[in-house]
Amino acid sequence: MPADVGAQLLGAKLSIANGASSYDVDEVITKADEFLAMYTYNHWEMMDKEEREMILDWVDILNDYNNGLIGPGQC
Repeated sequence: MPADVGAQLLGAKLSIANGASSYDVDEVITKADEFLAMYTYNHWEMMDKEEREMILDWVDILNDYNNGLIGPGQC
């Protein structure tokens, strides 16, 4: 599993903790938190293509949020 999901998730949570609106990423944060509570990077190789693509989509969405492309703008 790419380490980016954890890094992007942390970045988004820090922005939210500093007062940024989470409206555009609430669902992704919930799904990523639930996923990371159950799986580690060791599971990446066992995942099918759809699961990997879903996670990579989360990374892209969180990256866009953290860089101000969606959501309240870059902090």
